[in-house]
Amino acid sequence: MADLLVSDNLPKLLQINEFVLDTMQQELRRGETSIPLEPRVFDVLCYLIAHHQRYVSLQELHEQVWVGRIVSDTAVRRTISKLRSILNDTERDQPLFIRSGMKRGYQWLVPPVVIEESKRIDASGAPQPSIDTTTLNTHATGEVTSTQKANMWFFLRIATTALIAIVIAVALWLQQDRATSSGLSETLSYETLLDYPGFKTSLAVSSEGDMLAFTGVLENASGLYLMHVRTGAIQRVNTPVRAVHFAEFSLDDSYLLYSYTDEQDSHLYLHFLDNLDDPPTRIDTSEFTVVVHPLILSHEEIIVSARQTASASLTYFRYSIREERWTPFNFNPFPNMSDVSARISPDRTLLAMLRQTARSSDSTIHVYDLATRDILREIRVDGTFHFLEWLNNDEIVLSNYSGQHALRRVDVLSSAQNLIAADDRFRKVRRSASGEFFGIVAPTPQPTQFYQSRLPWRVPAERLFNLPEAAAQLSFSAEADTYYLIERQPEKYTLFKFNAGTGSQKPIFESILPMQVVQHHPTQPILLLLHHGRFTVFNTDTGQMEQLNTVQQRIDPHQAFLADTAVYFSEQKDGRWYAYRYDLNSQQQNLQLEGFRYLAPWQSQYVGMDQAGQYWLLSTEFERIHKLPIQLETDVDVIFFRSFIDGDTLVVFNTELDYGRTVTVVELDTNEVTTINLTNPSFDSLSQLSVHRGRVIYGFARPSSSPIIRFDNLGSSPK
Repeated sequence: MADLLVSDNLPKLLQINEFVLDTMQQELRRGETSIPLEPRVFDVLCYLIAHHQRYVSLQELHEQVWVGRIVSDTAVRRTISKLRSILNDTERDQPLFIRSGMKRGYQWLVPPVVIEESKRIDASGAPQPSIDTTTLNTHATGEVTSTQKANMWFFLRIATTALIAIVIAVALWLQQDRATSSGLSETLSYETLLDYPGFKTSLAVSSEGDMLAFTGVLENASGLYLMHVRTGAIQRVNTPVRAVHFAEFSLDDSYLLYSYTDEQDSHLYLHFLDNLDDPPTRIDTSEFTVVVHPLILSHEEIIVSARQTASASLTYFRYSIREERWTPFNFNPFPNMSDVSARISPDRTLLAMLRQTARSSDSTIHVYDLATRDILREIRVDGTFHFLEWLNNDEIVLSNYSGQHALRRVDVLSSAQNLIAADDRFRKVRRSASGEFFGIVAPTPQPTQFYQSRLPWRVPAERLFNLPEAAAQLSFSAEADTYYLIERQPEKYTLFKFNAGTGSQKPIFESILPMQVVQHHPTQPILLLLHHGRFTVFNTDTGQMEQLNTVQQRIDPHQAFLADTAVYFSEQKDGRWYAYRYDLNSQQQNLQLEGFRYLAPWQSQYVGMDQAGQYWLLSTEFERIHKLPIQLETDVDVIFFRSFIDGDTLVVFNTELDYGRTVTVVELDTNEVTTINLTNPSFDSLSQLSVHRGRVIYGFARPSSSPIIRFDNLGSSPK
């Protein structure tokens, strides 16, 4: 066993948050409660703490903890699970002590603090933490052994980490104290510049703050718009593409740089502002499948977040306008991480980049020196954030427009972080070179109304349901006039059986985790649920639940099918989709088809959709019989679709690049196809759709405004 796992070579007492680890007694203490640890659990805990600066792989735990003994990966994971349970660290998306990294292993998150044995116990029973400098000395005079040297370095690292933690804590306290004294804890105030109906997304600000460019929908027309702040005049930019996703002012505000990605190609344009009717100049992006988040580095250079293959991560690339050449700007070796936002400091010396991890609540800020291209700081942020902007040369503001706390201030030098109080959530915040701050207010969610219509789509709807404001989903059941209803409360989700005739609601299942009904079984009391990102077979009579996938698997939540005897769903691995079949009787799961994102039985055949978005009729041996007359754009992140097999018809709902919606119905017997372009109002979410016997239930809420604003006090600094 490794030296650091021998209790004699560890400090006797280590403080880890509210716990104290006693390495002599091999137990944890929390106040007056002692928690004995199994030997393997104790060994794993010690090893993770000793190597908390990095991930520890499964293989390393095999070699260092289970020395000379062959055990399965499952046994190692079970030990980790026991440790997590003891520490009450069960929320994988927001870990307290142990973080899991796909294909990387596990990392201990809390630096330990050495406790002197002579320290008294306070009233709560917890020892007062301090640095035990005596443990840094050798146990006897004379020659220092290699083991003692290793211990010295280990304890020195602990002491250094603890000292840094204390310094950061003090800096954070001072930062928060300054923020409160300067009024930053007060609610932000702003002036509304544009409040036309329509959902706005991307926002760009000219150097002097006299012009704004935004993308989205304005009076039912999607596109790129230019707004003159002083006069309020708005004009639509005549772009050569259906919809623009991101824009940026460039070259002394004389051009607009904007990007767009479709099913064929990625597009990047420079558009001369003096004559918006002239065609723009297109920049060659043929080597990329996706191009987003453009940013101007200088008069001759731009960077974009791009993807070279379908399975690659979004990573920033630099383009020289003079040389017309692309080169990598930064390196991202992790397939589940993406670079999603980048901004330049007001003095144009630093570049801050925001990186997100798929299926994780963590974000990371990388700060680069623009002159040398060296990375200066890496700041980990707890929470998923969608963009960043510089407040001044030392501070950054982050936004989470879908979370409870909208804005967070981050000090680049100290990494100190504190929330900025705000009544609203903000989809974007942008700073002009002159120091003004603009933003887009995230729409306030409106109560959803649920309607029932006939396919392909009948307007007006046949039926409107009178449901509580908490209603999040309504879906068909096998019983006439009876539906499954999910209500979302602040602290829980509840699944009901709802009788539309009497209005009665019978509770079936309750969970603190998000859930939705994917499909009901045609004859049995069985539901296919999406529960906390997992496909789950739920028996409504017995309450028995069976999960089909793990949270680490990347599944398509809108492309599953519950048949009479099995569930069909797909998983993506390394950019390729794999269709699986879960047998309801044997509870066995098997791979059925590679390269297909959707698979469902129909009569004695199958209907499937390949990775390119082409639907096929397949034989029982999964041979391609013929193409079905429908193909979707599947290689673009902003495209969403959902498939249903309803009797002898294939029904596909599709959200397109220009924010339009379509419903396509294919008669599988005759190959006859009907496509309807849906105009607003149509439906809010694919997860709110339910199809049964030629009818469709959909949810729709009155669109709320997303005003463009100018902040009054966001830029004030606590310093």
